[in-house]
Amino acid sequence: MRVHKQVGAVTTDYYHDGQVPMEDAVISGSTLTVTRYAIGARGIDYIEQGVGTYSGGVRTPGAFSNVVFPLYDAHGPDVATRHFPSAGSSKI
Repeated sequence: MRVHKQVGAVTTDYYHDGQVPMEDAVISGSTLTVTRYAIGARGIDYIEQGVGTYSGGVRTPGAFSNVVFPLYDAHGPDVATRHFPSAGSSKI
């Protein structure tokens, strides 16, 4: 399923598999921010984000370097996230 939303100069496209999001793309001016959700057995296994460019209707995503891993408790809900902003470092 695809959803297209435009508010002022900001356009957001949402892509779903019917239950969970797979990707969203936000276009603001010439900046394109893409967030991808890796779908696994418990829902979302990891989230990655990249910033690229948008010009003349052409989307050029950048490198996906900002990675977040959801942490689940025994009952299933996402209770925290583990964040890897760059190589060799992490935080919760």
